[in-house]
Amino acid sequence: MFNIFDHPWGIVTIACAVFLITMLVRPLRVRWPLWLIPPALILAAFAIDQFVQSDNEKIAALLQSASTAIEDADPDAIAPLIADDYTDSYHLNKTVVMRVCTAALSRPLIDRTVTRLVSTNLAPDGSSAKVFFTSRVVFDKQSGIAQEYDKNIALFQFEANLRRTPAGNWLFAAVEVVRMDSRPVSRRNLR
Repeated sequence: MFNIFDHPWGIVTIACAVFLITMLVRPLRVRWPLWLIPPALILAAFAIDQFVQSDNEKIAALLQSASTAIEDADPDAIAPLIADDYTDSYHLNKTVVMRVCTAALSRPLIDRTVTRLVSTNLAPDGSSAKVFFTSRVVFDKQSGIAQEYDKNIALFQFEANLRRTPAGNWLFAAVEVVRMDSRPVSRRNLR
């Protein structure tokens, strides 16, 4: 379904159509206020795009915040991004996740990440979402992974379940690694 908050170009197209209609209907007798309708529609489209943050934009911002926190090795910045009822196949709850994050980020691990949102499936009630995203990770040269495997770049594919807070923000409720370098990942491989 078309969403004007994600795609302002639909309104711009409508503005162009209105302009053409005003030109065709009365090209010589068009009063000046009618000429203001298309520019006003175009300004409204881009104002909506600029000032209203859609769910996809909020989810992309959440992924960017998580990537930045991991690059900065800052577990305190990761904690507010995780829901209190977090659970996945490897971690029982948020406390365990934060303990693992703190231990992993206490030594050099990740130099850079590039995260891309692949797809978002919102629940009909809007309270949860399933998100698929990829992340290209460049490991720090001093990290155990780069030294042990003689590899400093990996491509991960993730599946995440998100929950909406009452304030309208999104938090991670579960994150699973689906693939690493185009190979399926099981829980056993992650240890």
